[in-house]
Amino acid sequence: YVAEYSPGAYAILKANPGYKTNNPLVTNQGPSKADTIRVIITDTEDFTAYTGITTGEYDILADTPTDYVEDLMTNPDVTVVTASSASVKYAEMNIKNEFLSDPNVRKAVILGISRDHINAYMNTVHEATYCLVQDLCLNYDPAAEEYYKANYAYDPALAKSLLAESGYTDSDGDGYVDKDGKKLTFVFSIRDDDTAVMVGESVRADMKDIGIDLTLEPQNWSYVNQKVVDGAFDMAYLGLGWGEPMLLVNRFC
Repeated sequence: YVAEYSPGAYAILKANPGYKTNNPLVTNQGPSKADTIRVIITDTEDFTAYTGITTGEYDILADTPTDYVEDLMTNPDVTVVTASSASVKYAEMNIKNEFLSDPNVRKAVILGISRDHINAYMNTVHEATYCLVQDLCLNYDPAAEEYYKANYAYDPALAKSLLAESGYTDSDGDGYVDKDGKKLTFVFSIRDDDTAVMVGESVRADMKDIGIDLTLEPQNWSYVNQKVVDGAFDMAYLGLGWGEPMLLVNRFC
């Protein structure tokens, strides 16, 4: 129960001596073995969180800073527990963009992205995937994953064919396709964290391979989100995550 609360700063929790669970799927553990828990609820920079857990200032981090996971996993004084959750990062394309308004261009972008190339950049925490709900989550359906693999997996040859079908060819020999004198180019607005930048670099290299000139625009995640809300973007790197995967599906639908 909450013994003390300072809005925007911290909460002091005390063990409820009469606690029990009626959930038939779990074993009743009774009252908490921790008599008092101090929960810091202010935003904490990743480096501050990393330093706090390694020096003992913090006992538990609710979320491990991504850029420090590998260091923490090798630290004998820290235990890192990993779990699969319904948390995804994805790219959203603006169909009002002069180039992305063409379905062939959008599909070419999708077919031109290699998940293997992205994984080569990644750490042990992230993995490029084919569907929204992952295999260790509720509501996972292997048929959905197989559908996206069959229809949207990496196929640069088909991507180039779709671009050519819409009239995009490399008329001047600079390695990028163009149409009516306009080079096919757009901006990928990404978050300014290490993972997003690595994904962005991988996607940019893949786009170059199929003749698309992609510019990366790293920004704080809030600016990226606002650009999407305002419709002032070409392609953007976004993220969603809840404990229940169907909430993610509902959000998309």
